[in-house]
Amino acid sequence: MIRLFKNPGHRLIRRYTSAILLLFSLVSAYVPAMATTSSKPDNLSRKLPALINRGGYIVTRDGLTISSKAPDTAFIPASTIKVATSLAALRILGDDYRFKTQFFSDSNGTLYIKGFGDPYLVSEEVALILDQLQAHGVTVINDIVIDDSAFLLPEEAPSWSDNTLNPYDAANNALAVNFNTMGIRVSSKGQVVSAEAQTPTLPLMRELGVTLSSGNQRINISKSTEHIYRYTAELFRALQKQKGITGHGMLRKATVPEKLTPVYTHLSSKPLNEVIRCMLAVSSNFIANQLFLTLGAKRFGYPATWEKGQMALREFYMEGLKLTDSVLYMEEGSGLSRRTHITPRAMLTILEAFKPYADLLRCYGDARLKTGTLTGAYAYAGFFSRGGSFDPFVILLNQQRNTRRQVLALLQEIYNAPSKETVALVIAPDRQALTQKSKTASSKNRRLAKQ
Repeated sequence: MIRLFKNPGHRLIRRYTSAILLLFSLVSAYVPAMATTSSKPDNLSRKLPALINRGGYIVTRDGLTISSKAPDTAFIPASTIKVATSLAALRILGDDYRFKTQFFSDSNGTLYIKGFGDPYLVSEEVALILDQLQAHGVTVINDIVIDDSAFLLPEEAPSWSDNTLNPYDAANNALAVNFNTMGIRVSSKGQVVSAEAQTPTLPLMRELGVTLSSGNQRINISKSTEHIYRYTAELFRALQKQKGITGHGMLRKATVPEKLTPVYTHLSSKPLNEVIRCMLAVSSNFIANQLFLTLGAKRFGYPATWEKGQMALREFYMEGLKLTDSVLYMEEGSGLSRRTHITPRAMLTILEAFKPYADLLRCYGDARLKTGTLTGAYAYAGFFSRGGSFDPFVILLNQQRNTRRQVLALLQEIYNAPSKETVALVIAPDRQALTQKSKTASSKNRRLAKQ
């Protein structure tokens, strides 16, 4: 039986991430407790076709497929594709990889900040950075210059984005703080302040907050590229003052002069495996695509582009797992794009390779899984577990009716059934193929007997 409980690994997620988890929960879906029955597996299998109008699934046990439907048909995976992004990142970058951000200073006290896509540059991390800058001899900060040239992305929103103020639509950037989102509290009298103790109230908050209704809200600030660099620079300036670092000046965007060398290179306090744990828990599209873009730059050099990310992931999966474009295509890394597609069998292959990292997935009773939700696309991908082993399963539904919970409940009952009862289990779409194969074999045997 699957019952939702708190994953102990979440204790590692800071209070800031806990707030983000609540806000991103609309992207993820709750998996309810499931009722168990005494139905035989073949009876259970007959219930599945009524739940699936267009979709496919696979469930395995001990390395064998015990039930499947349309395993080689490609479907839109929604956010379950984040498992594929995660596997590529862990394999290519390493689970202890840490994103870097470089800091330069000139004789005028100008601080240049060059980003390389750190997805977890939150307010607490910026405060740690300023402590380190002081330790490295930076006592004055006048102008603050933002260099985001490590990512070369179109200014217009990508085709898969709804381009809204919702946090899940936050744009990617080589240098962005707080996931390009801002927590704002608006009082009943219209006063605008930061909704987070760790983030000071910034001029940009007051500017954007005047259009918001009263209460606590988190908004995506990245509809304007100017807002992205302003938010980053204003946060550094405000925390600079809190740390007692003197100086004042302009906030602007430019590239670092070639003659300068870094006074400090910051490595994220959070290793890649923990970044991915958080990303999977809250289903962060922003983090997923920071990884996607970084993988492209790692393979083909900076600046990172969407095209390089696509080529890098395609190469990784074709060479490493023999998954061709017909069974797996990733336009981006989060699952927002409806052009992204994958077959249940290809996702199963990815999950088999993901077994060493299964604990990064959220835990629901005796299952660990990733959800995926778009309008008309509902998915689960993960593992059933018993006796210490992990057995992957995949559910990809591209239909109006969201029946994935019921499908998952039935697949778990099939999985938990005694082995002898599942040996002959065949779902209707597969029965015809097996019957034809049996007839062909019998005919061949008769011909051989006559010779």
